[in-house]
Amino acid sequence: MAYCGVGGVWNGTACTSDYAYVKGDFQDIVVDGLGTTGASVVEWLDLIVLLIVLGFIIGIFVKLGNLFR
Repeated sequence: MAYCGVGGVWNGTACTSDYAYVKGDFQDIVVDGLGTTGASVVEWLDLIVLLIVLGFIIGIFVKLGNLFR
């Protein structure tokens, strides 16, 4: 027995699905894919900006430490 997803049925050898896409579904699929891709890009940019800001903060403390040495 295998999991065949939502609406899928195991017929003994393979999964069959009773869901068929219509032409109007593809716009939603593409928009969902672009949104997922955009979210991953924003997540990476957020991480990069965070690392840059942390680098500046650490650099300030290092400069201050060298100033009082």
